[in-house]
Amino acid sequence: MGKRRMTIRTDPPAVREVSVRELGRETASVLASVARGERAVIVRHGEPVALILSLDEAIDVFLAHAEEYVRMRLDARRDLESWSP
Repeated sequence: MGKRRMTIRTDPPAVREVSVRELGRETASVLASVARGERAVIVRHGEPVALILSLDEAIDVFLAHAEEYVRMRLDARRDLESWSP
């Protein structure tokens, strides 16, 4: 597996609502749209049950909530709040 480039998004990705039935019939199409950066919310009987993200976005979400990174962000926020010129 090659090196991954980190990208920073400034615009929110499109969200596509997909029924379980549609996902079953059009899996390749749903995955293609996710690969292009779209998110897919899977719904069963009108209720959201899952979210499909691209691997890059899923890694970003995972890292953003990883304990070490959360602690680093909180420490940085405290440092900024206590800083004065």
